[in-house]
Amino acid sequence: MTNRDRTPPPASADPDARHVELERLGLGRYRATNVRGGTLLITSGTTRTGDEDHTAFTPVELLLVAAAGCTAADVDHITAKRAEPDRFQVRSAARKARDEGGNHLRDLQIDLEVEFPTGPGGDAARSILPDAAARSHDRLCTVSRTLERGTPVQTRVAGEQAGRGSLADLQGRTERLELRAYRPEDLAAFADLHAREDVTRYLPWPVRDADAARAALERHQRMRLDRDGDGITLAGFEPDTGRLVGEFVLILRSNEHGGGELGYLLHPDFQGRGLATEGARAALELAFERLRWRRVIARIDARNTASARVLQRLGMRHEAHLVQNELFKGEWSDEDDYAMLSAEWSASRPAHVVTWCEGNVDG
Repeated sequence: MTNRDRTPPPASADPDARHVELERLGLGRYRATNVRGGTLLITSGTTRTGDEDHTAFTPVELLLVAAAGCTAADVDHITAKRAEPDRFQVRSAARKARDEGGNHLRDLQIDLEVEFPTGPGGDAARSILPDAAARSHDRLCTVSRTLERGTPVQTRVAGEQAGRGSLADLQGRTERLELRAYRPEDLAAFADLHAREDVTRYLPWPVRDADAARAALERHQRMRLDRDGDGITLAGFEPDTGRLVGEFVLILRSNEHGGGELGYLLHPDFQGRGLATEGARAALELAFERLRWRRVIARIDARNTASARVLQRLGMRHEAHLVQNELFKGEWSDEDDYAMLSAEWSASRPAHVVTWCEGNVDG
């Protein structure tokens, strides 16, 4: 919906659903519309003083307004049953911070300054004011409770763009890894990784010589998800040294059904530190929250117990054990299949997994 005619978005049939629509008016300028037709101007915080919109709220300021307004409404409804206030003012404040987890607010505080008239009603209202504030914080205020629970935010792209096309510019940072697409200058490190028998033992290809590594690196650099069978590879590097730690792969298995597959490999020098889990978890976030996949599987050789432990730490479900299902490098091998649904990911994801490259506005 473009909302160019300023028609309010349709009310949902779900009584618990809440939503607003936002329309771009210009660079850094937006208009929000609620289901009742009310509108509000929002800016990115980069407009200059003197501009027509310089007094408009930024997204961060709206978050502070929401927390203050929610608290105020709760407290007002409780105390006004005893007496109307002579003065009622709420201040919401926080500090914007930037760290390895990205932009966020810290030290969020809500201060209430409420005065009641003298007399029995005012005395009663004053006596329950602390309890009203506590009830708002602990149970009633949807905004405060949402912030403190750390409710995940899912961002989706509408239409055919969602989860498709090139992701060559994608870069991310976990606690201990820098993630990005492979580049031509990574050939030496890539070739060294793929020339190791202890790395390729349970992979469906042999050790790669220089020519095979060069061809494989070119394939990994394509980073496209246009058709079933396409894949993207995120190379993981140690931030301080720039050394290649390993790679984390997502393969589109069914665009129609929103299904994909997870793969990964790690340089032996970095094994035993939880880095495979860390990188694979970032790949799962990409699959579920950016690409909007519904289901992700992982298939491993049943003898690869170290990889099984990674998948278990990720919370993936063991769905099947296939007995001698494949002639693998000259011998019959068993296969273990794991899977995870997007709903399972949302229910169990950590508060912070990975920070992808994003813009920098007051939001």
